[in-house]
Amino acid sequence: MRGQETVTRGWVVFSRMPASSSPEIRTPRLGQSLSRADPVVKWADFRSGELQTYERREGQVRIYEDGPKAAVGELEPVRRLLLTEIFTPSAVPSAVSSLRARSEWILPKHLKEGNYRLQVAFHELRKFGPVTLVRESGTEIAFGIGK
Repeated sequence: MRGQETVTRGWVVFSRMPASSSPEIRTPRLGQSLSRADPVVKWADFRSGELQTYERREGQVRIYEDGPKAAVGELEPVRRLLLTEIFTPSAVPSAVSSLRARSEWILPKHLKEGNYRLQVAFHELRKFGPVTLVRESGTEIAFGIGK
């Protein structure tokens, strides 16, 4: 009856939503050891082959610090999220953003000597009323600072 509707929250799996490609990280390169504690991160602007004209795009770049080596039986070392930035690839960066362009990020803080992971992800979103479907394409690389 009207006014007595119930709200249901949950996850639904959709077919034909995975992306067929991933973004390219241009710098740093996989496994590269950098001497600068404030590297500039660069990536290629990305659109999956599945992007539709009615979808909007978002991007996210994250830096994780690798923790101690993984214990026996664990898949990955523990890592800690240090920095994250969400951006709109088609928009001009704001003056308060550390993004220099749609495909470049000046880290807002210096990284200490150690091992890190860079993750660049693009989201292609479509809305059906209150429902938003998201296709994510991401690339993650390991890099280091120092030595």
